Amino acid sequence: MGIAWLGVTILTTTAVIGLLYRRLGVAGLALGVGTLAVGFAILGGDWSGSLGTRLPCRHNWRIADAYLPRASPLRSITFDLGATRVKICYGAPATRGKRRLGSPDIPYGHLWRTGANEPTTIRSSGPIAIAGIPVTQGNVSLYTVPGPETWEIVVNRATKQWGREEDYTEAIARQEVGRTIVPAAALPEPQERLAFAFENADDGSDSGTLILRWESTEVRLPIRSDATP
Repeated sequence: MGIAWLGVTILTTTAVIGLLYRRLGVAGLALGVGTLAVGFAILGGDWSGSLGTRLPCRHNWRIADAYLPRASPLRSITFDLGATRVKICYGAPATRGKRRLGSPDIPYGHLWRTGANEPTTIRSSGPIAIAGIPVTQGNVSLYTVPGPETWEIVVNRATKQWGREEDYTEAIARQEVGRTIVPAAALPEPQERLAFAFENADDGSDSGTLILRWESTEVRLPIRSDATP
């Protein structure tokens, strides 16, 4: 399926560029190639700052898997913490009738990319703190170590790797910003596909809660603008 999809994509792209060349000549060829290059640059860029919170989530074109169809779609949520804009990019796996959390697929006590495909990434237009972990600038990836009652939150500067847990090398581990433990709660009803949500703080402050929900589990991460306590 993956090879077939890649072949169809290449043939379709070649056909479109060829059509533009036949209709418009060299100008059409330049238009087709230029449009393709711009599209790949936008989707493949590790954009940060305010621009990063407005551009699409990243497809890591350096990895062959990025060109294949995704069973876990790339999704995002964007929200404001006062003047700071935040965007969460993540692959959203589904249970498909099977238990995933706490199973051999995603075992308790082991590092998880917190989604699928590329690691879950947090982009912000200014300094923030995630579960008390300060992030002063740039994008970060969000890994977790799930457990039945608590989850360990891992914030890392590395965002350009593929999310496979076995690829969390020592070089990537050295880029960790911090770790912390948060409680896990039970959902009243099971959730088929992983999703992130955001809730504003009731007190009107530049803060809120980033919420992960999947299967029968909910994990809530306090998040605020400005990393200073």
